[in-house]
Amino acid sequence: MKPNQELRRKLLLHNMTQGPVIGERFRQFRTTIKKSLEQLEEESGFSIDYISCVERGFYVPTVFFFEFFYRRYRLDLTWILTGLGEMFFCHSPRRDDGGDRGTNTAIYQKNKKK
Repeated sequence: MKPNQELRRKLLLHNMTQGPVIGERFRQFRTTIKKSLEQLEEESGFSIDYISCVERGFYVPTVFFFEFFYRRYRLDLTWILTGLGEMFFCHSPRRDDGGDRGTNTAIYQKNKKK
């Protein structure tokens, strides 16, 4: 199953009541990476209002929202959806993914030396 199909499947199975929980986790993620709503808007193209509504649990984010933050920061989708595991996906990033290596730069550099 392709990654986008797997993510869509997880989101479809996810109950709408999880919006507030996902929002709390997303806010925790944003404070961990030390970004303001304005900075995330500039980086992602998602409006401040949309990001704020996600954080407050009014919206369950789209697949595109999750995909952006996975590619940019390696936000672990299992963690954001379920609370299980680590906040950041811990495998070393691929060179061809098109995303910024964000917080995984140290892991990437370590694996590059091998």
